[in-house]
Amino acid sequence: MARRTLPLTDTEIKKAKPKEKGYKLFDGDGLFLWINTAGGKLWRLKYTSPVSQKEKTYSIGKYPEITLAAARAERERLRQLIKSGIDPSQEKQENKKVRIINENERSDTFGKIALDFLAHKTKISDDYKDMQLRRLERHIFPSLKNVPIKSIARADIIELIRLIEANGTLEMASRVFSLCNEVFRYSAANDKIPYNILQDIDKKSVFKQPDEKHYPVILDEKEIKILLDVIEDYQGDISTKYALRLLPHLASRPGNIRVAEWKEIDFENSEWIIPGEKMKIKVKFKGTNEVQPHIVPLSKQSMKIIKELKKLTGDGPYLFPSALHKDRPMSDNTLSSAMKRLGYKDKMNPHSFRAMFSTILHGKIDEHGYHSDIIERQLAHKERNRVKAAYNHAEYLPQRKKMMQWWSDYLDGVKK
Repeated sequence: MARRTLPLTDTEIKKAKPKEKGYKLFDGDGLFLWINTAGGKLWRLKYTSPVSQKEKTYSIGKYPEITLAAARAERERLRQLIKSGIDPSQEKQENKKVRIINENERSDTFGKIALDFLAHKTKISDDYKDMQLRRLERHIFPSLKNVPIKSIARADIIELIRLIEANGTLEMASRVFSLCNEVFRYSAANDKIPYNILQDIDKKSVFKQPDEKHYPVILDEKEIKILLDVIEDYQGDISTKYALRLLPHLASRPGNIRVAEWKEIDFENSEWIIPGEKMKIKVKFKGTNEVQPHIVPLSKQSMKIIKELKKLTGDGPYLFPSALHKDRPMSDNTLSSAMKRLGYKDKMNPHSFRAMFSTILHGKIDEHGYHSDIIERQLAHKERNRVKAAYNHAEYLPQRKKMMQWWSDYLDGVKK
């Protein structure tokens, strides 16, 4: 068929029928309609690439979705690109890449990436993971869950944290900010965003800081004796009673005691090995990203209590399971509520046993002979010296074993 020089009409296009072979109907200036053997009518533009100087064909779209007038308008737009030295096919590929990137960015919402982040953290306990998920759902997801993470600005996070501050929960505000920071760091590491926008924010400068906590504490030996006797007579849930009995001997954070698991107890060496991911202060082994576990030496008295408890709760994962579900740990306010029921509201709380341990041990160094560094290591306080922190994970363990036995013996002496 000879090339047509006259412009096409809608009537010609509608009348065009399929043949044994596909054929073209030309409209001029490179625009033609390809009629395939199935009867499909496709607009195309034949042109010479200004980049490669090679002849190319550009697909415009299908008729009648793309009308004759629309096809001609697109032809003129493409010819202007060609005159400007732009290859329409290359531009189309670039636009496709940009569109895919934009679609991915729209799907990479804060909520999606935050959930991916939690799923990626396989070395934390399910209990801790559930707690982080609750924080996301309560404090962050209501405003940011479906927002593309790339479009979130520092100001958005700061506003969110200050809303939590306004409710008077400064400690929770700090924790939520830290969680956001972890999600943004994870997002940057996986090329979802160019960099972590929160990495340069100084929490102490931008947000309110909670007042330093001073837990109420009993230090008088007569009062300590009464407290220990009251705990022995506790009539509530048996799991709670054993947790209360262990609290004075361990000097560990109540949050760690609450979620203690049987697999963490080394009966042979009388040690409780808390995974580093569960610790408030995380210390990495020197030269690695692996977090050190915290070893709590268990005195003879502590082991006696734990062995008794094993007979009661050893069929589940937790030493101190929930009263309702043995596969879940007791709730985070169980021990506090128990102390109040014992009549110690505003006098002692679960954290106070650590203050008791620290104050008495530091006050009796001349008597027991254990250095302050050993006491602080037992309390798992933050080590200011990073080099020292990288090595003292087990450095003081023999001394701490003896010190914790001295402490339990001291408590027994007070009771008698």
